[in-house]
Amino acid sequence: MKLPTSVVINECWARDGLQNQHKFIETNQKIEMLELLVQTGFRRIEATSFSHPKYVPQFRDALDVLKRLPAAENVQFKTTCVNRKALERAIEAKNSGIRIDEISFVMAAHEDYNLVNVRMNNKELLETIRGNIELAQKEDFPSILVSVSTAFGYQNFGDVSETQIVDLVTYFYNCGIRKMAISDTTGMGNPKQAYDLFALLLEKFPNAQFIAHFHDTKGWGIANNLAALQAGVRFFDSSLGGIGGPPAERLAEGDENTGNVCTEDFVLMLETMGIDTGLDLSLVKEAGRKSEELLGRQYSYTLTN
Repeated sequence: MKLPTSVVINECWARDGLQNQHKFIETNQKIEMLELLVQTGFRRIEATSFSHPKYVPQFRDALDVLKRLPAAENVQFKTTCVNRKALERAIEAKNSGIRIDEISFVMAAHEDYNLVNVRMNNKELLETIRGNIELAQKEDFPSILVSVSTAFGYQNFGDVSETQIVDLVTYFYNCGIRKMAISDTTGMGNPKQAYDLFALLLEKFPNAQFIAHFHDTKGWGIANNLAALQAGVRFFDSSLGGIGGPPAERLAEGDENTGNVCTEDFVLMLETMGIDTGLDLSLVKEAGRKSEELLGRQYSYTLTN
């Protein structure tokens, strides 16, 4: 089994993890959690999103969170910008001296998802994101990431092809983007798909950094991560307790319980395989317990057993 000696895990708890949680987590509590994640050793952390509070109330405090980010120089905090207005808010924040290490834009491969998510067809959204990338580059953000979502299907297995993903990656690569998350938004992918797609992308774009972002709808999330790992991927997204995922109205029928790959399980698996995550396992466990406390819910994952 050909595997890397180390990986980088991006903890998604504060953004993708919280975006579909009904309970609002207070700003002070989010900052406490972000500080704990820094202590745990995460070097990439999703901090918040500039989504409109009307649609995603969890992020109504986005600016306050960014103002109070832990002063950790060796950590990259990511902020999601879902549209032009969100980008303008990010630019205003950055220009006022507020820390924004990385911004990300999202493009679904499946047009139906884009129509539900941002009310644009693929052509319209591509043009919009290209304009946003150009503006972000002009504003000199430290890092720009594009997430290609529904990369393994939306409503059904196989309703997105490898060719569609390669075309989208090519488009963004030609826009100057070298960091892309390939996201299994509704949990349609299987390990063979994961291996084949990432192997193909790494071969075609050796200078790009690809991040594997799988959801655990069918319980295959970690298996898909392992397949991506074997294909050569070294960067992964996960969330404490496996929480998160798209709001229910954006999912296929019957997939309302989808969540991210569980950080605790994934870290434990990697460490027992001899793959360095740079994380303190005891603090990963503590962070998971803290998440349960804040959300008022108990999750089932290996590291607590």
